[in-house]
Amino acid sequence: MAATIEHLIHNEAVSRLGAVFNVHKLSVTSPISKAEASDVLDTYMMAYIMGEDLSNMTLDRALELNKGMPDIFLAWKDTQNFVDGIRKTIIKDEVNGAEFASLAAVVEAVGEQYGSFQDLECHQMKDSLIKMEYRGTGRVRLADFYKPALEGSWTFQESPGYLRSLGALDESDPHQPSVMVPNYMYSETNCIANSGFYSVCCKNECEGLLGHFEEKIGSPEATPATIAALIPHAPSSTVTKLSASLRQRLDEIAGAHGTTVPLHGRLFAQWMHHVYPRECPFPHLSGTVDAKLPDDWTAMSGQDATASEEEMKQHVSHANDPAKFAAVKGDLAVEDLMPWSSEEELIVVNHAGFGNTLHSTDSLSASLRSMVLLAASGSLALALIQTLQRASPLGMGASLGDEKYMV
Repeated sequence: MAATIEHLIHNEAVSRLGAVFNVHKLSVTSPISKAEASDVLDTYMMAYIMGEDLSNMTLDRALELNKGMPDIFLAWKDTQNFVDGIRKTIIKDEVNGAEFASLAAVVEAVGEQYGSFQDLECHQMKDSLIKMEYRGTGRVRLADFYKPALEGSWTFQESPGYLRSLGALDESDPHQPSVMVPNYMYSETNCIANSGFYSVCCKNECEGLLGHFEEKIGSPEATPATIAALIPHAPSSTVTKLSASLRQRLDEIAGAHGTTVPLHGRLFAQWMHHVYPRECPFPHLSGTVDAKLPDDWTAMSGQDATASEEEMKQHVSHANDPAKFAAVKGDLAVEDLMPWSSEEELIVVNHAGFGNTLHSTDSLSASLRSMVLLAASGSLALALIQTLQRASPLGMGASLGDEKYMV
């Protein structure tokens, strides 16, 4: 199944490259010069990042967009260097021309490696937000969030309504709303790249932390003491010990479930957010947020996903008015500055108990179970292929489907 998905994605990349050749009026059957290859790759990456439709694009429009990319996308120069590095590994500098097949290998490699490259920009964005962070809470006051944009930066311009729909806006203090850094970082607003199958988004650092607990515990649930003992060894550069109040929270979660804490429930995810507010997102209740790409949200809501300059200035001036706020209690712990709700949601409820399930017998032999699993996987792969082909018709110049699948 993984190989099938990879094949479909590679086919899409080759189709897009063919569309770029059409835009530049180049033949796919004849070698092109180094300069032409450079222009082709620039246009490919511009359309890939910006989501431009290549089927009706003119050469003049492509060259105009390529020229403006340094102002539109600040990491454009780094992106060009990244693509050029891959090109040099596939098409050596001493080669005079570039074949379509060679450039196809380049764009396929770019698609496979671009996520790791883009994550560097995500870390830069996170560093910028942490510099504005409010008291180590993993939150940036909305007034501070908008200041870079008012000073000329192209980042951090999302409107409060759009931030709210993403689940990135903390309004527990209605007079001083703030942006939750991990919820914002991992949201659709920071996803780029136009593909019918995927988007390139920032990596969720909390998955590595949760994976640490899963690996060490080896069970879907654990006692508070077991979890607390793992905190000093977790892969976090900022958190090495657990506060007394957060240790008590673990006991409260365990009390709500008997004696152990389910690792795959909302309360534990909320606890992880309090322990690692910069890495783990706040878990909203199901159905309370509606995360969409900016254009999709605008089309649905009829509102602009970008805040106006006047709106940003209003939030800044409101936050700077001391008469509107009570004095902040300086003795509050970081976790006490963040909201906590007692609603639980579990992925699965283990009625029989994990130990009983683990040692239960199965009437199917191991070989028969393998055959059933193989048949199920094949059926799933076939259904997935048919679904993706309907969602994103491939072919030279074909328009890409809008539906994507978040994994």
